[in-house]
Amino acid sequence: EKINSDDDRVVFVIQVQPHERFTRNKLNLHHAAVVTVGQLFSGCDYEVKGLDGEVIKAALPPRSFGNVVKMGKGLKPPAGPRGDLVIRPCLVHPKQVEAIKGVAKMLLNLVMLFACINYPQLFFVFLLFRNML
Repeated sequence: EKINSDDDRVVFVIQVQPHERFTRNKLNLHHAAVVTVGQLFSGCDYEVKGLDGEVIKAALPPRSFGNVVKMGKGLKPPAGPRGDLVIRPCLVHPKQVEAIKGVAKMLLNLVMLFACINYPQLFFVFLLFRNML
């Protein structure tokens, strides 16, 4: 794309596509490890395939919701040290949590709508709390 000026400049618009397994924070990669309740409370060995195809093994400690950090397994810059891989154990994948939140918000709005139909005096309360949801 040429900008209206005397010198020739080229503008590139770069859009980063979301990855199926990782999210990115600078050079660090973050991964949500979906585990069962039993694995979460007893601990387990977890494997994730890295960006380069390498299988990265991590031991998830028992009864811990904390992150496990694998040093030097993140993104590799042109110069300098690699970033880290941060593995977070969770029972439900974050994308599913967002979908559940959306459905719950829709259901709550329907309940409040029906409450306003039956009790019109609640309409203003509904307007006040709608922005908080």
